[in-house]
Order: sequence, then C-alpha cells, then structure tokens
Amino acid sequence: MNLLSNIKNQKVFILITIPPLLYAISKFLTPENLAWYNISPHPYFFISVILSGYYGLQFSIWISSILSIQYVSLLHLQTDYQKIETLLTLEYLSLPLSIIILSSLLGEFRTRTQNKQTKLNELNLESKQVTDSLLNKINMLNKESFELKKQIITKLDTASHIFEMVSKLN
Repeated sequence: MNLLSNIKNQKVFILITIPPLLYAISKFLTPENLAWYNISPHPYFFISVILSGYYGLQFSIWISSILSIQYVSLLHLQTDYQKIETLLTLEYLSLPLSIIILSSLLGEFRTRTQNKQTKLNELNLESKQVTDSLLNKINMLNKESFELKKQIITKLDTASHIFEMVSKLN
C-alpha cells in the first residue's frame, strides 16, 4: 500500500519536506541570501499559492504560516542590524502577509469548490437512484400491464368461445 495515496498523508509529507527542502536549495544556490529577499516571484509565495489551490483552506493556513515564519527567520539571520533598525516594517513583512492572505483566499475558494462539487455529486447520486427506482417501477408496471392484457385477451377468447358454443347449441 502506498503511503502517499491518502490525501492526509500527502499533506503531512509536504508540510514536513517543503520547508527544509527550500532551505537546502537556498543554502546551496544563494548562501548569502537564504531568505531570497528581493527575488521575484518569490519561491515561498509561488509554492504556497500553488499548494493552497490544490489542497484547500486548512492546508493553506498551515503551509503559508510555516513558510512565512521560515522566511522571517531566515531574513532575521541574514539581516545586518547595524544598517537596519528593525524587520517590523511593511517592506519586510509584506511578503509573509501576502503569502498568508493570498494563500488563505485561494485555499478558501478551493474548499468552497470542493464542498460544492461534493454536494452536486450527492445530488447526482440521489437523482440517479430516483431515476433507477422510477425505471424499475415503469418496467414492473409494463409487466403487470402485459399480464393484464394477456388475461383480458384470454377471458375474451374464453367468452367468445362460450358464445360460439352457446350459438352452436341453439
């Protein structure tokens, strides 16, 4: 049995592997800019938005929060505080905030779409069951109608046969 075939296992696997993987890539490619500051489009933003659109709201809150915390932490580690007073400015916090907000919005759209699709599938299944039930009733009524017609014809034949016998007797 494949462990990643379950959607919950996929989510946990992604939450555990993506942040360290992004850190390892940044450490290898840009050791002087671990947070990938001023890189556009930012990989954290890009990955968070794509995964949020695929897995929904709950996952988007988790992944965007984790990536935002990782971004701010790495930015803190690489910042020279002799040049910059604080990281608590819009310039530095705009990316983590936009990651969280846009990922959550996209995740919410995905979750609503999934819920609507589930409801439509349930309605489709119900209508299919009703249709099958009605078709079975129609088939049963057709059989009963055929049997009744057969009985009427048999009775008519019997009545005509009796009528012929009575007319022969006369």
